[in-house]
Parts: sequence; structure tokens; C-alpha cells
Amino acid sequence: VALYVPGQAPVYVPLQHHYLKTPAQLGGGLVAQVLGPLFADAALRKQMYGLKDAQLALQQLGLGSAARPPLQGVDADPALCSYLLDPGLDHSLAALCERHLRPDAAAPKARAGQAARGPAGSRDLEGEEVSQVAQSVAAEAEAAYVLGGLLRAALPEPALLLLDQMEIPLAALLATIERHGVCLDSAVLHRLSGELAERLKALEADVAKAA
Repeated sequence: VALYVPGQAPVYVPLQHHYLKTPAQLGGGLVAQVLGPLFADAALRKQMYGLKDAQLALQQLGLGSAARPPLQGVDADPALCSYLLDPGLDHSLAALCERHLRPDAAAPKARAGQAARGPAGSRDLEGEEVSQVAQSVAAEAEAAYVLGGLLRAALPEPALLLLDQMEIPLAALLATIERHGVCLDSAVLHRLSGELAERLKALEADVAKAA
């Protein structure tokens, strides 16, 4: 878990690193107990890169529920904002740092660039040394905060409404679906498949007659 508060150095809390001589780590249950209320506090506004992955990771720690996602009060996900501004661009954190942060913003830009493999939620950090991960992932948290504010402010009003009313809530929903799966009625799908096959046959017959 990586956290950044403006005016303070970013912090990385290791949870599940496993390698020879791994340093002592806090248990996931304790971290969830301490940080869970902060994540769930909608009044505490947050910027989060990789929002769906973050919601899923927190659910796996036992936080939140299907009715109330564990991460509340999210103002922006830089990747979602970037997509709304221009879907054709690269929305990775390293690319966003390169495009939007000043050259003298060395800490978030350079260290996030080292993490070009993707956000922490999409990487397997288990076998990596805590000291190495702490530097890059904590910098990702700082970069996410800075980029979230910049890109949210750049959104036109229609895109801002789309972010707040669809994209951010949808990320939580997709995380829940990914964790629990979906139930499909195979009988209904079979019936729809049959109906579609009949419609295709009828269209093929119409095309043949027209030819």
C-alpha cells in the first residue's frame, strides 16, 4: 500500500513480500483495520491511479462490500482522465509523467518511469526487495496525486460529469464483478443463440433473393 499526503514524503507499507531475509511486515488484517476507515471516508478526497485494481485489492483485504466499495471519495484516476481527454494516447503512469509533469519534477517522473511495467496493482511484487519497491511505488503514489489534480482540471464539463457519474463508479463495479464473477442463465443464452441463428438465416435468404 503506497500513500502520499501533500507536503509529506510518500510512504510504502509492505504486506506480502516473500524472499530470503524478508524484513518484518504488518499483517493485512492490521493494515485494513487501521487504513480501512481512511479509505472509506468520502470526505477525505483521493487521487488513485488504477482505480479498479485498487478497489479489487482492498476487497481482497476484506474491506468494503458489494453495496459499498472500500475506496470512497475518489476525485480522479489519472488513467481514466487521460482516456477521456484522448483515448488514443498511452495512459500508463510513466507515459503520463512524461507528458504532463515538468522536467524538474524529478522524483515522481524519474522513479515512476522506472516503474514502467505498470501500476503496483498489476505487478507481482512478492519476490522484489522491499527497499527497491518502496522507492518506486511510493513515487507512483506521489505522481498519481499530482497527475490526478492536473488531468481532472483539464477535463471539459461533459467529460467531468462522465468521470464522476460513470467511470469512477464503474471501476468499483468492475472490481466487484472480477472478484465474485457473474451468474449467467445458460438456458436464456441458448434461446437467444437460436433466435439469432434464425434471423441470420432469414437475412441470408433475403440477400439470396435480392441477388
